[in-house]
Amino acid sequence: MPIEFPDLANTHLAWITACGKVLLADRELVKWMKGEKDKIAPLTTSRGVACVRLMLGGRSGNHVHFDVLSPEMVSEKLKGESKSTLDDIQKSVSPLVGREVDVNLRGGFETKLQELPDSGIVRSLRFQTKIGNVAIKLDGAMLSIEGAPVQNISWHAGRKDNIRITVEAESLKTTLSENYLISLVDTLQQAFAVFVLGKA
Repeated sequence: MPIEFPDLANTHLAWITACGKVLLADRELVKWMKGEKDKIAPLTTSRGVACVRLMLGGRSGNHVHFDVLSPEMVSEKLKGESKSTLDDIQKSVSPLVGREVDVNLRGGFETKLQELPDSGIVRSLRFQTKIGNVAIKLDGAMLSIEGAPVQNISWHAGRKDNIRITVEAESLKTTLSENYLISLVDTLQQAFAVFVLGKA
């Protein structure tokens, strides 16, 4: 079955990167993966035209790498490089469906400070103080998490009270199935909802 691509309906979600290695890849598969060219394709979502990038092979030979960028993150340069279609990506990844993958996962979210609860980790850590004429302000931090599917959450404040958050999970063992990208997005969104938005 073909893999499903995320709709990016969550307007906070800006991008995801799933950088994995196919486990138990034999020589023949590695040779084929190394011969595959990178593919960039437009992805129509409820938010507009996003972008999917697939890279196979890499230095290890068994590397399988997906990037999904929201419409707001797609640069004009990347649009110009989008020579492939989603069908091309499906064809390239189809021999890997059903195989086990060890994935390092990252996702970027953007929100306004006003949208975050006072009890959430971002607001509770953000502070400003003054010592004489010297102002000290905490506008970002990296947090390590144990006992959850994700291990790191980092954030920093940008202009106009924009907050950028990165959620990371390392060495997730999963199967490259039709729900591969959907389930990875769900993992990121759940961590964002619980740890950043404070939703149980």
